[in-house]
Amino acid sequence: MSFLESFWLFAALYLVLFAAFCDLRSMRIPNWISIALIILFFAGVPFGFCESLKAHLIVFAAASVILLGLFFARMAGGGDVKLVAALSLWVGPMGMIPFILYMALAGGLLAGVALVIAKKDLIKGREFKTPDSWPARLGRGEQVVPYGVAIAAGFIAALTNLYF
Repeated sequence: MSFLESFWLFAALYLVLFAAFCDLRSMRIPNWISIALIILFFAGVPFGFCESLKAHLIVFAAASVILLGLFFARMAGGGDVKLVAALSLWVGPMGMIPFILYMALAGGLLAGVALVIAKKDLIKGREFKTPDSWPARLGRGEQVVPYGVAIAAGFIAALTNLYF
């Protein structure tokens, strides 16, 4: 892998980790992160980042349609949908299955953690500096999962499969 390919991947990785942090802190993923990931992908294409742009675009289109359906069915949040769609460009057809698999496993793990915290009342009634953070919302009894963290885990696993 060349330096330029590594640069694009690490830039994308940084943005994805920042999205996960934002989701933990406020249960929101800023739109600019997904937009930046898409722009970064297309900026990296001339440097040999992806072998078949057409295949990556087909995966992006298919993922966008499916995710839009999940959003309208209220099964996925808007920030999560946009982030997964943007990352589908990066992983392409060869990385989509590992991406989805590891994302689902990480999401299940997060949901399990949330259930244990809720059942044991580990943080109920505590004060938090950021009232919209995941721990604060769990402490109020809300059943929420910062799926941006699971998305980041799936993306890291897919990148590991594809490039390292």
